[in-house]
Amino acid sequence: MKNFILFLFLSFLFVSCSDNKADDNIVYCTDEMRMIGVGVKHKDGSPYALDSVKSFIATKEGLKNVSVFKDFNDTFFQYCQKQGTYLFVGDGFDRHFPDFVKPTKWNETKFIGEVDFVGYKKDKELFRKTIKVYTDACHVFCDEKDLAIIYLE
Repeated sequence: MKNFILFLFLSFLFVSCSDNKADDNIVYCTDEMRMIGVGVKHKDGSPYALDSVKSFIATKEGLKNVSVFKDFNDTFFQYCQKQGTYLFVGDGFDRHFPDFVKPTKWNETKFIGEVDFVGYKKDKELFRKTIKVYTDACHVFCDEKDLAIIYLE
């Protein structure tokens, strides 16, 4: 009889706890501003100091420079040069796509667009990498394979 009552109690507990009524329309975001960067290194793994980087998106009018470094000072870019990691996109990137509708559910993700990330040394283009950018209701992200380190001579 004890086993039957225990079984009945556990069954009731299991059934009463399995009802998930989470509201998919409520989204809680962190206050952090996410930025995504790509590493640029020498073949030996040491940081590669580029003179400049630009991020371009295709628009109806042609390519548009949406470089995040327009929003920062030279000291920040010098820090990126020392680290060999250059930012190319951040939260708010979707503002460059007027027809884009941001996801409103916590588990929804959408493709925003592609960024052509270009690195320069002595006004010469050293590389151009196309990276797909996505967002959820709060932050941007990219596929890890698109963020592989770029190795230069």
